[in-house]
Formats: sequence, C-alpha cells, structure tokens
Amino acid sequence: MMAVFADDVIITVKGRLDQREESPKIMALEVTRPELVLDSGPPVRVKMKLSALSDHKVNRLKDILSEHPGDSPVFVHLESPEKTTVLRLGDDHLVDAGTGLYAELRILLGADCIT
Repeated sequence: MMAVFADDVIITVKGRLDQREESPKIMALEVTRPELVLDSGPPVRVKMKLSALSDHKVNRLKDILSEHPGDSPVFVHLESPEKTTVLRLGDDHLVDAGTGLYAELRILLGADCIT
C-alpha cells in the first residue's frame, strides 16, 4: 500500500465521512492510483480469447493498428478460462480511435471485441 503514496502522485480514495468528533475526518477504505493517460486520446480496449489466437490474427491486428495511426493507447485483454491478462501495447501502436478502426477490429475478432 505504501507504493501508492509518493510526491506529486494522483490517487483516488474510497471511504466514509466520520463526523462523530468536532472536526470531520475521512476514513479511507481503499486507496488506489487511477490509470491516467495524459496528452492522448481515449484508450482502445480490445478483447481476445487466448485460445483463438493465431499468428495470422496477431499479424492482421498489427496491420490494422498500423493503418490507423493516432494518439490513443491500445490495451489488449487476453481472456482464458482461468484469468484475463491485460497488455498495454507500446507507443509504436498508438491509434486513431475511430469507427474505421473499430469496424476492422470487429471483422477480425468478432462483434464483442471492443470493451
């Protein structure tokens, strides 16, 4: 929990207000660092089943992303029966989060691939 606190770091606090004493206090129940993306577009989140991955799909995904350059980061959610692993692609895969990109991703990965 101490890694959450540092100088000049944005955090979110979930808690309750304690007004039993003269000066109210916030009782923190959960403290986290939000995922912030500065100076970029909205993140694009793509859902893929790990069992359906193939070299062809990975290469086609790379092609689609490179055909839509922009400033939105891409997060790939790899789903398996046991867990979901989220990968943030590097800055060389920033995209334009437009309808053209979404249409091509849905053709490649299925209608429910955008989260």
